Amino acid sequence: MNRSEAYRIYSTAVGYCGLVFRHDAGGVRILRIFLPAAEPTVQQEIAAFCPGAVEEHHEDTEDLARSIQEYFQGKRVAFPMDSLDTSRCGRFQMRVLTAERTIPYGKTASYGWIARRLGMRGGAQAIGQALARNPFPIIIPCHRTIRFDRTIGLFQRRGGLKRRMLELEGVRFDSYGRVAAESYLDLGDGVRGAGQNMQNLVETS
Repeated sequence: MNRSEAYRIYSTAVGYCGLVFRHDAGGVRILRIFLPAAEPTVQQEIAAFCPGAVEEHHEDTEDLARSIQEYFQGKRVAFPMDSLDTSRCGRFQMRVLTAERTIPYGKTASYGWIARRLGMRGGAQAIGQALARNPFPIIIPCHRTIRFDRTIGLFQRRGGLKRRMLELEGVRFDSYGRVAAESYLDLGDGVRGAGQNMQNLVETS
C-alpha cells in the first residue's frame, strides 16, 4: 500500500461502516467496503487490510457514504460503479460479481443459480468462495445469494446482518427462518442483464 491510500469510518443505522480508498490525479477509487459493526471492529479490519492507510474524509467519498447510510435507512439507492477499483479481482471473481448483480432487489438466489448463469456444473462452492471475497458488499449485493434450501448462511462475520439487509429489501421469511418461496429465484428463473458492464449503475436498494 502506498501513502495515497486512506480510509473513513461513518455511522449508519445498524453500526459503523468503513471505506478504504486511494486518490490520485484521476480521482478517488474505492478499494474496499467494510460492513457495519462496532467501530473498533471496523478499525481493526481496516488496519489488517491496509496498515498504512490514514483517516481522511475526502469529499469524493461523501456521495457513496451517504448512499450507504440511506440504504440502511430502508431507502432505494442507485449505487455508482465507476469509482470501484476492481483490479484485485480475478477474472473468475469478476464474472461471479457481475452475475450477482442480476439478482433483483427483493429477491434471492442460490449459489447454484449463479453457477448456472455462468454455465458451470457443480460450481456452487467456487461461487461461494468468490462471493466471500467480495470487496464491495452492499454495492455488489452478495447478501442476496443464499443456500439451495433457502437458509441464508453466514455473511462476512456479521451475525444477523444478512437477514436484516434482506428484510430491508422486502424479502420475506417463513416460520422456519428460511427465505419464503416467493422471494427466491428457482434454478430455471432467468434475469436479463447478466452481461452488463461493471461501469454501469446498479440499483441495489
